[in-house]
Amino acid sequence: GGQYDKARVALESAIRTHPAYATAYENLGDVYAKLASQSYDKALQADSFVKLANQAYDKAIQLDSNNALTRKKLALLNSISSGKNATPAQIAAANNTKTAAAKPSVVSTPTPTSTPTPTPSPAPVQLAKAEPKSIEASPPVAVIAKPDAKPETKPEIKPEIKPETKVQAKPDANAETDSAQEEALNSLQTWAKAWSSKDVKTYLNSYANDFQTPKGESRKAWAEERRSRIEGKGRISVQIQTPQVSIENNTATIKFRQSYQSDKLSTNSRKVIVLVKQGGKWLIKQERSAS
Repeated sequence: GGQYDKARVALESAIRTHPAYATAYENLGDVYAKLASQSYDKALQADSFVKLANQAYDKAIQLDSNNALTRKKLALLNSISSGKNATPAQIAAANNTKTAAAKPSVVSTPTPTSTPTPTPSPAPVQLAKAEPKSIEASPPVAVIAKPDAKPETKPEIKPEIKPETKVQAKPDANAETDSAQEEALNSLQTWAKAWSSKDVKTYLNSYANDFQTPKGESRKAWAEERRSRIEGKGRISVQIQTPQVSIENNTATIKFRQSYQSDKLSTNSRKVIVLVKQGGKWLIKQERSAS
């Protein structure tokens, strides 16, 4: 029990730091499901863990809707938790669905009614086998063969167009947003490391050409002032804490807590930095203190 509580705390902390991390939500759902199975003799506590596991799986599916395994876990957890006679072993099984193999349901197609002619009897309608992903698509229309139709020409009458033209744009958009958030955050971390190591060249190159200087001075005057202040310090340490990244088109806004330490000064303040994508890189356009 103790190790699952520690895992829960660690995963909740990871989600606060990276709110778009789908795998962390899935793993958190696994931990809640396990805690629910261990607390089954305490009905209220087990029910609470089942609800938390549902919420974590739902969030993981929102962030990564292509994850079929998470959907299976959620469906199994819901089917078990809705019954009154669920056992601890059944709830534990919801956490181990990686070995379960889903069997596709077989849909029986009624034999089409042909024109009442005893001879010759019409050949049964052959439906082309659908790929597993096409189960959700509209069922194919059965074509009733005329008595004089040639049986061998029936399979070619039904082109399967719908499954191939199904486009799922949302998962790709989510993946693209997650990637952009990670790239913007990496650029900010590079800026902080260059500042800490007094690498003035890399530090200044982290700013965009149209960077809005804090006092409205020229870019050159601002750069010289920053160079003298950074190189004049004996020791500098800059750390990015609890960052929150939001992306809109080619602009990234990062809110975070900045921990700054030098030989003579130690501060911990909230900041907002706005980055824009220029030449394939995320560069700082604006920085300000947060209220």
